[in-house]
Amino acid sequence: MAVKKPHKLLKKSDDYMRNALTKLPAMVCILNGPNHVVEFANEMYLKHVGNRDLIGHPIRKALPELEGQGYFEHLDTVFKTGKTFTSNETLTKIDRGKGKFEEGFFNFEFQSTYNEQGNIEGILLFAVEVTDQVLARQKIENEIKQKYEELAFHKTERGKRAAELGIANKELVFQDNEKKSEQQS
Repeated sequence: MAVKKPHKLLKKSDDYMRNALTKLPAMVCILNGPNHVVEFANEMYLKHVGNRDLIGHPIRKALPELEGQGYFEHLDTVFKTGKTFTSNETLTKIDRGKGKFEEGFFNFEFQSTYNEQGNIEGILLFAVEVTDQVLARQKIENEIKQKYEELAFHKTERGKRAAELGIANKELVFQDNEKKSEQQS
């Protein structure tokens, strides 16, 4: 039985991982170096950015609309420190290939990747769009808030009516007592 050379096994393992990541139902992107050059982006990631040509380009040039949204700063920090960055339900304005910015909510995780010497060489970016879930939750929260406001209004109105009835009742009692006083005199 022939023994496969280690580099061929590694290549086969790398190919397997790339194929698995390509079809993953989440956004995956591998960035390389301090300029965060896009080395790999899976189908879901490419779909979310309008199938733009990202491979081989620094992320700042490939997705310029992310400027000012904090992403590049977080990538720089992860690359410098090795500390994972996680963010949930982050509002993001992105060009999905239609030439205009669209808003979406995403859960993100940026993890540093290391070379054989243990030095940071890049970042693995993992993201899931949660826009539908966030909008559904916000709708429910708004409906609940509206119901509470309606209940508070009705409670206030009932309180006003109760106060008016209490005053009217006191007036009737007072008038009744006056009539009794007049009848006794």
